[in-house]
Amino acid sequence: MSALAADVTGFSTGTFVNPLPATAITSGVGTNTFNFGTAFDNVGAGQISFESASFSSGFNTPFKLGKLRYFNGTTVNDSEADSVDLSLGLTFTTPSIPTSFSTFNLSLINSPNTSSPDDSADYLFFNGTKTLAPFFIDGISYNVNLTGFGNVVGDGFLTSNSSQFRIREGSSATADLFGVVTVATEVPEPGSLALLGIGLVGLIARRKVKSRNT
Repeated sequence: MSALAADVTGFSTGTFVNPLPATAITSGVGTNTFNFGTAFDNVGAGQISFESASFSSGFNTPFKLGKLRYFNGTTVNDSEADSVDLSLGLTFTTPSIPTSFSTFNLSLINSPNTSSPDDSADYLFFNGTKTLAPFFIDGISYNVNLTGFGNVVGDGFLTSNSSQFRIREGSSATADLFGVVTVATEVPEPGSLALLGIGLVGLIARRKVKSRNT
């Protein structure tokens, strides 16, 4: 028995842009590897990177959009970034449509360092909407929604979940980023729009006739 063809196939790209605050010490803006903060020991500064992925999935079925790698460095106070945007691009080969780019804000929570590795853990999470730019197939609009983090590997288990990715101080881990394609709205066919227009014209005409007879 042959496998069913996937509804969507393609690959992702991701770069980091717009770090805040403007006074943060950063490098790698505009690339897939973002460094932040000034290291004050041999541990090193913080780093987030995005690894692209190919995907093949059906509608309403979660699939991997890429992988985030997060290193929790030891940095000087007030040198860290509080947030950075992930510019995520999806190139679809099925259906064959132009690359769609959407930007998502990632908050970086830099916890004060204590003697407890767990209490010193930093974490990141997405802010606001998690829907990529819609695309159309045969007059139907589809959305790609981020569903969150999964498959945390490394020293990032703690309270990591689909909403937040947590890492102990001086450690690193990876988490897959998942999404799902859902039906948004159906666009009326041109013929249906024409019939609707004819109906509206007829309705207006009948109203004018009625008003003259009253």
